Amino acid sequence: MNKLLLAFTFILLITGFNVIRADSAPPTYLTTFSFQENEQPVTQPVTFDINCYGNAISYDDNNSGRTLKISQFSTTSQSYGSAFDTSNLFETYRANLQYCDLSVSTGGKQFNITKFIDSSLNGLDCKNADYDTYDGSKYYKNGVDVTDKLAKDSNGYAYDKICKMTIQLSSTQTQSVNMKPVESQGFISRLFSYIGCFFKSIFKNSCSK
Repeated sequence: MNKLLLAFTFILLITGFNVIRADSAPPTYLTTFSFQENEQPVTQPVTFDINCYGNAISYDDNNSGRTLKISQFSTTSQSYGSAFDTSNLFETYRANLQYCDLSVSTGGKQFNITKFIDSSLNGLDCKNADYDTYDGSKYYKNGVDVTDKLAKDSNGYAYDKICKMTIQLSSTQTQSVNMKPVESQGFISRLFSYIGCFFKSIFKNSCSK
């Protein structure tokens, strides 16, 4: 009986551990984005949108295996190499990333990059925050207080990962912004334009061609 109870307790502990690990929050990210066009730094403001897709970890069979939008990020970089809080973007709570799409607007041009990053996060250069101990108020490395040297979020907690990414923009990804095709006039439209122009000429008004 005691052995059975011990075995049952062990199973509960293992199961509980796995649930806690699966439900644990993803690491926090601080990411520096550097945009380049034709391998030259883009120093003017850059507005960009990131939409990430993947599979939600859910007990709902209806969502099993479906690719869903799992995170989104939109902002404007005012200068080259601006850093942003990208927590819950590339690693999302209870979801597995497949890929992210990027849309960029700068200098009157629109750039669209499909699957600019995938599940491997290749292209995202990250390192762990440089500390080994946290006592609830201060961060230490090898016993030395490094709290003031760490990048922190809005709540005062050090980011788990410090990342950087250089994004190349090229003409193959470009489309003009706010450009609409000019529609050719049909026969009826041309006829009414001609009639209107005729009457304007009678009253000595100019008529643009």
